Amino acid sequence: MARRNWDLNRKLTGWASLMCFVGWAICESMGYGEEIIAAGLVRNGLFLGALWLALPNNKRSAAWEDISWSSVMLVALFAMGFLAARYKWMAIPLVLGVVLAIYFLRRPSKR
Repeated sequence: MARRNWDLNRKLTGWASLMCFVGWAICESMGYGEEIIAAGLVRNGLFLGALWLALPNNKRSAAWEDISWSSVMLVALFAMGFLAARYKWMAIPLVLGVVLAIYFLRRPSKR
Protein backbone atom coordinates (compact mmCIF):
# COMPACT_ATOMS: atom_id res chain seq x y z
CA MET A 1 0.00 0.00 0.00
CA ALA A 2 1.36 3.40 -0.92
CA ARG A 3 2.25 5.79 1.83
CA ARG A 4 -0.03 8.79 2.12
CA ASN A 5 1.30 12.25 1.44
CA TRP A 6 0.85 13.71 4.91
CA ASP A 7 2.70 16.89 4.04
CA LEU A 8 0.11 17.79 1.39
CA ASN A 9 -2.74 17.05 3.81
CA ARG A 10 -1.02 19.17 6.45
CA LYS A 11 -0.79 22.13 4.08
CA LEU A 12 -4.44 21.83 3.05
CA THR A 13 -5.51 21.61 6.68
CA GLY A 14 -3.53 24.75 7.51
CA TRP A 15 -5.05 26.64 4.61
CA ALA A 16 -8.56 25.52 5.56
CA SER A 17 -7.96 26.72 9.11
CA LEU A 18 -6.71 30.07 7.87
CA MET A 19 -9.72 30.45 5.56
CA CYS A 20 -12.08 29.76 8.47
CA PHE A 21 -10.45 32.57 10.45
CA VAL A 22 -10.61 34.91 7.45
CA GLY A 23 -14.31 34.10 7.07
CA TRP A 24 -14.84 34.81 10.75
CA ALA A 25 -13.01 38.15 10.43
CA ILE A 26 -15.24 39.10 7.49
CA CYS A 27 -18.36 38.17 9.49
CA GLU A 28 -17.07 40.18 12.45
CA SER A 29 -16.33 43.25 10.33
CA MET A 30 -19.77 43.15 8.73
CA GLY A 31 -21.54 43.00 12.09
CA TYR A 32 -22.41 39.31 12.06
CA GLY A 33 -20.01 38.40 14.86
CA GLU A 34 -22.80 37.09 17.08
CA GLU A 35 -24.35 34.86 14.42
CA ILE A 36 -24.09 31.07 14.32
CA ILE A 37 -21.97 31.12 11.16
CA ALA A 38 -19.26 33.14 12.91
CA ALA A 39 -19.23 30.72 15.85
CA GLY A 40 -18.97 27.75 13.49
CA LEU A 41 -16.10 29.34 11.58
CA VAL A 42 -14.15 29.99 14.78
CA ARG A 43 -14.72 26.46 16.08
CA ASN A 44 -13.73 24.85 12.82
CA GLY A 45 -10.71 27.13 12.50
CA LEU A 46 -9.52 26.20 15.98
CA PHE A 47 -10.07 22.49 15.37
CA LEU A 48 -8.30 22.53 12.02
CA GLY A 49 -5.46 24.58 13.51
CA ALA A 50 -4.96 22.00 16.25
CA LEU A 51 -5.07 19.21 13.67
CA TRP A 52 -2.54 21.11 11.55
CA LEU A 53 -0.19 21.23 14.53
CA ALA A 54 -0.62 17.50 15.18
CA LEU A 55 -0.09 16.25 11.63
CA PRO A 56 3.42 15.14 10.65
CA ASN A 57 5.66 16.89 8.18
CA ASN A 58 8.96 15.99 6.56
CA LYS A 59 11.05 16.95 9.60
CA ARG A 60 9.08 15.38 12.45
CA SER A 61 6.68 12.53 13.11
CA ALA A 62 3.01 12.88 14.00
CA ALA A 63 2.19 14.28 17.41
CA TRP A 64 0.18 11.20 18.41
CA GLU A 65 3.10 8.82 17.77
CA ASP A 66 4.98 10.05 20.84
CA ILE A 67 2.19 9.85 23.43
CA SER A 68 3.10 7.88 26.54
CA TRP A 69 0.77 6.04 28.91
CA SER A 70 1.63 8.51 31.67
CA SER A 71 0.37 11.46 29.60
CA VAL A 72 -2.84 9.56 28.75
CA MET A 73 -3.38 8.83 32.45
CA LEU A 74 -2.69 12.46 33.32
CA VAL A 75 -5.35 13.66 30.86
CA ALA A 76 -7.79 11.01 32.15
CA LEU A 77 -7.20 12.08 35.77
CA PHE A 78 -7.65 15.74 34.83
CA ALA A 79 -10.94 14.97 33.07
CA MET A 80 -12.05 12.83 36.00
CA GLY A 81 -11.24 15.62 38.47
CA PHE A 82 -13.10 18.16 36.36
CA LEU A 83 -16.18 15.96 36.10
CA ALA A 84 -16.08 15.06 39.80
CA ALA A 85 -15.85 18.74 40.75
CA ARG A 86 -18.68 19.66 38.39
CA TYR A 87 -20.96 16.72 39.18
CA LYS A 88 -20.47 15.58 42.77
CA TRP A 89 -22.59 12.44 42.34
CA MET A 90 -20.28 11.24 39.59
CA ALA A 91 -17.11 11.10 41.72
CA ILE A 92 -17.43 7.54 43.12
CA PRO A 93 -18.37 5.81 39.82
CA LEU A 94 -15.55 7.69 38.05
CA VAL A 95 -12.96 6.62 40.60
CA LEU A 96 -14.15 3.01 40.49
CA GLY A 97 -14.14 3.01 36.69
CA VAL A 98 -10.61 4.40 36.50
CA VAL A 99 -9.34 1.92 39.11
CA LEU A 100 -10.86 -0.98 37.17
CA ALA A 101 -9.46 0.32 33.88
CA ILE A 102 -5.98 0.65 35.38
CA TYR A 103 -6.24 -2.83 36.88
CA PHE A 104 -7.23 -4.50 33.62
CA LEU A 105 -4.98 -2.44 31.35
CA ARG A 106 -1.80 -2.60 33.43
CA ARG A 107 -1.82 -6.19 34.68
CA PRO A 108 0.53 -8.57 32.88
CA SER A 109 -1.09 -11.07 30.56
CA LYS A 110 -0.82 -14.73 31.56
CA ARG A 111 0.15 -16.82 28.54
